[in-house]
Amino acid sequence: MRAALAAAAGAAAALALLGAQPPDDARTYLSRSVPHVGGGPSVPGADGSGVMVAVIDTGIDWGHPGLAGWGPGGKVAGGRNLVDPGAPPADSNGHGTQVAGVIASDGDPPGIAPGARLLAYKVSEDGEGVSSDLIVRAIGMAVEDGADVINISLGVNRTSPGIERAVARAAGAGVLVVAAAGNDGPAPGSIGSPGRSPGAVTVGA
Repeated sequence: MRAALAAAAGAAAALALLGAQPPDDARTYLSRSVPHVGGGPSVPGADGSGVMVAVIDTGIDWGHPGLAGWGPGGKVAGGRNLVDPGAPPADSNGHGTQVAGVIASDGDPPGIAPGARLLAYKVSEDGEGVSSDLIVRAIGMAVEDGADVINISLGVNRTSPGIERAVARAAGAGVLVVAAAGNDGPAPGSIGSPGRSPGAVTVGA
């Protein structure tokens, strides 16, 4: 199951990177990408049921048909807004919702692990400016809130000892951390934190 969720979060990390390309350059379709990584509801016992995935990103739109509901009975079980602590972690950009959909949409077509539930941690309004401190805090909160998997389809273009320590602590607590390799490759040394963290499963498009 953890391998299936790693594939789910990994696909989200990789596909989210494609969003940085011109619209005519790359197109992603769940119906094609899910089988490509060997996941999906057709794989017995690998639909993500009973697994909680934390998405550290721009928030999640829990009004989306494939991600419907907020709170104990919803697809998005909870989360926090670290940008505006007085507000819910609603998506203001679309990136976090895209990532969440690839991981766990139970719409048509479904995501890779449609039985999984989600935790939303909003650390950015636009997916561009991201504070290392907010990523560190979100990782810690996700562990405290019971996440089994943490997906981080963003990062900083440098090494952040704080992020690396947070990833190591999460891994030490038995939480699988999946991170995007970033958009600055493929030159050597182009992967920043959290992708360069030894405790993370890092995925490139």
